[in-house]
Amino acid sequence: MQQPRWNRLIKPSSHRFFPFGATEWAFRIDDDIALKFAKRECDNPVCFQHENDTYDILEKHEPSIYIAQSFVRVHIANLMPLMSGGSLEQRIRGNQKLNNSGHLVEVTRKEPLHLVQRWAIELTGAVACLESLGLVQGDLRPDNLLLDGNDPLKLADFDYANSIGTRSDGNAPPWARVLGEEAGAATGSFGKNGAETEQFAIGSIIYNLTRGHRPYEGQVSGPDLVQRLLDMNFPELAGGRLDEITHRCWMGSYNTLKELAEETAGLEGAIAQPRATVLDVEYTTKMRERCRRLLEEGLLAEAERILQRTMEAKWDDERYQDAENLNGYTCGKQAIDAARSRVRNQDITSDARLSQWQ
Repeated sequence: MQQPRWNRLIKPSSHRFFPFGATEWAFRIDDDIALKFAKRECDNPVCFQHENDTYDILEKHEPSIYIAQSFVRVHIANLMPLMSGGSLEQRIRGNQKLNNSGHLVEVTRKEPLHLVQRWAIELTGAVACLESLGLVQGDLRPDNLLLDGNDPLKLADFDYANSIGTRSDGNAPPWARVLGEEAGAATGSFGKNGAETEQFAIGSIIYNLTRGHRPYEGQVSGPDLVQRLLDMNFPELAGGRLDEITHRCWMGSYNTLKELAEETAGLEGAIAQPRATVLDVEYTTKMRERCRRLLEEGLLAEAERILQRTMEAKWDDERYQDAENLNGYTCGKQAIDAARSRVRNQDITSDARLSQWQ
């Protein structure tokens, strides 16, 4: 049997292999295709199935220009278009100076206002699309927002996607807020999935973009941040349309995500910017055939082999390169997912996903 032509199919000089979300590794195949591959150690395999189920629903409707598409899915993998710009988290961190512990020292650059406005339009357009299907993404944060070459933003990663009205599992601060006494019987929980939970995360993401850092980053500890958000003690805002939207998101002022998307759609400076497009049918058909051939040639077995070698290897700082086995593939740890843990104290009773904020 002919061996898979990995030296041709996967370009070692450009291939990257790195954690993606809580349950997957992302695996760059070439300039067009990325593979999301379930982590073996994941203690909740249902999460990856959530992603596949969500794409099954999405593909029954017209594709959204704001949501990353999928070529082919199997039970432990999703082959998708490669978003060459990386994640929004990487973009933000690239504009910061960090110390040896990975903590913020200073913001060295902020993104142009018109670009932040464009990303706000694209992010809110994506969640409004999901809302129209009765869904929430459930894990909104910069790691799960991907950028293409000319900077269009697309929502990705649906491990925690769920139906509107179901119990929210929350997230690490500042992307989620434990509810305070104003919530009555729901005090101490993250509430129910819907416009309120999603818009809170969006408010923190927009703040992250306009300031170049997360709310209270480097100023308070994780538990203190949880308490500040619970008390609705938010960072001071200076005004302007984006700050107004941020404040309204934190306060849960939008009754629906559609209402939020309609407001961002009118942002000045973003209207004339180029927008993302959906993949045409002919190209998608061709790429799906190609992805199926890759699977037949043993792509998943090769990904499993590299993943196993990597997990057995020793991490060097936060990045490890195994020249012999990975031939230049680089690996990086994702701080939020690595740090995610359950937080409990007298004020926080929810048995949900929280982490020490870095």
